[in-house]
Parts: sequence; structure tokens; C-alpha cells
Amino acid sequence: MNLKGIISSTDNGLFKVFIKEKSYLSNLLPKCLEVGEIAVGDEVVVAFFDNNLSAGAITGILKKVVV
Repeated sequence: MNLKGIISSTDNGLFKVFIKEKSYLSNLLPKCLEVGEIAVGDEVVVAFFDNNLSAGAITGILKKVVV
């Protein structure tokens, strides 16, 4: 299942993603190697491996935050 979310926090190269449409904050997730630098606030695509959203990976960036 692919969902759109916003990076809410980062910890040692892993990221928590807030999925607004489900009001859900993910576990810490890795990013695919092809995905560039990610920062808090970036809009991303997450591929979840199961229906309970417990495991997945960030597969792309939709919008970068300009600081």
C-alpha cells in the first residue's frame, strides 16, 4: 500500500512519517537508496508492506521544504 505523508522526525537515518488521511504516525522507517536527502516537513511517498502500516520504506520525495 502506497501512501503520502510528511516527515515528522528523524533518528539515525530513519524517519517517522505522519499520514494525514489516516491520522497515523509511523514507526521509524528507512528510505530507499535512490531517495536523496530528507528533512522534517518534506512530503514523501511511503510503501507499506502490510495492511497494519507497521513496516515499510520511504520510496520518494514529493515536495522539498525550502529553508
